[in-house]
Amino acid sequence: MFIFIRLIVCIVFFLCSAAVIKRLKKANKRKLYIILTAISIILYVLLSFFTFENLFFTFDSPESAYRYFIPGKADIELVVDGENCDLIVDHKGDSDTLLILPKTEHGWKIGTGSDIITVTQKLFDGISVNVYKNKNSNDHFITVLDTNEEKSKISDSYNTEFHSIENLSKNHITYYAYLIDFNTEYYLKINGKLVTFN
Repeated sequence: MFIFIRLIVCIVFFLCSAAVIKRLKKANKRKLYIILTAISIILYVLLSFFTFENLFFTFDSPESAYRYFIPGKADIELVVDGENCDLIVDHKGDSDTLLILPKTEHGWKIGTGSDIITVTQKLFDGISVNVYKNKNSNDHFITVLDTNEEKSKISDSYNTEFHSIENLSKNHITYYAYLIDFNTEYYLKINGKLVTFN
């Protein structure tokens, strides 16, 4: 629906502008139509970065907000609850798609991929650790991708509960969690190995 709404807005803009161009008494209308087409395409791209629906709509669940934003069938594997945002993990093909959705006291709002900031990344021994946040919130989410084909023992400085998703076709497990606070004191232990973020 997200893409469809933006497409409709651009088509209406194009048709209204084309009607105005048609009524002009200029001889070289072809050039104006080319400019109008370029402006319509640019408008579509710009609108995809803005969630103006958030001014008018609030969704009852993170799943419904996600389904509005992502076209096609969603295969939501996990919702990680945060304080001001939730992390959605959706399985698409051979990979997982992550989206952080802001929430209010009345429900969830639309988040976009451009709203997600990668705070830090660590790579070691076949393990990738990423910390993400929504640019408009202080909620942090951590992902631990382990390609060593065995379940990892993960703990951290907050005794956080990690949720795992196993990808059998690629022989790896990804762990997801919400971090109460992410600062220089935070540490992670993966199979006994200490990971710090200072």
